[in-house]
Amino acid sequence: MEYVPNGPYVLSSGDHANESLELLALNDFGFLEQQLGIRKQEDKGKKEKSIIHKHLKWELDILMDVKPTAICPICKSRTVRYFMIQTVGNYTRTDKDHMCCLGCRNKLLEKAKFENPTLIPLAFPSMKTFYQYNYKKRRLVPKPVMKRVKQIFKKAFGIEKTTRNYIFDWLKEASQTMNLSKFSIDLEGDQRIIRY
Repeated sequence: MEYVPNGPYVLSSGDHANESLELLALNDFGFLEQQLGIRKQEDKGKKEKSIIHKHLKWELDILMDVKPTAICPICKSRTVRYFMIQTVGNYTRTDKDHMCCLGCRNKLLEKAKFENPTLIPLAFPSMKTFYQYNYKKRRLVPKPVMKRVKQIFKKAFGIEKTTRNYIFDWLKEASQTMNLSKFSIDLEGDQRIIRY
């Protein structure tokens, strides 16, 4: 039977105590992947997976497959797939309007004001790029540009609020949309053919 959670999963201890797994999608995606790996090891050989293991798997399956919904600001017809960052020395710059579809990549790169602009896929695993190791804290911390990157992702994926309940509902809606988009029904003659 497929696991479908009833609500957000709030962590009770650790660096992210009192935070929900849902909010960590935007705040620390790498942590979610790390925790799933840990839970897989802990649950190895057990008859039933732990609730946190099921919840992490449910959430990460959605986050790995969900596609942006925002329309490309350049052509105004296709959905966005990339955003641009520009780096000069230690300074990284981006903006929520620096997004484009597959076909408008070169046009977006032409807008770059600094040398060496980079296009990054609008996919949740890309957020791991914007973390760096802090030796004093002995853990990964967000780079200064992360605040803007979160704004880009919120706009690209249609996330209007950053509350645990809102993101949980957004994930549930995204999972239902994805389940519907994994197959198509075609008509061939008078027969319906379902393609997966």
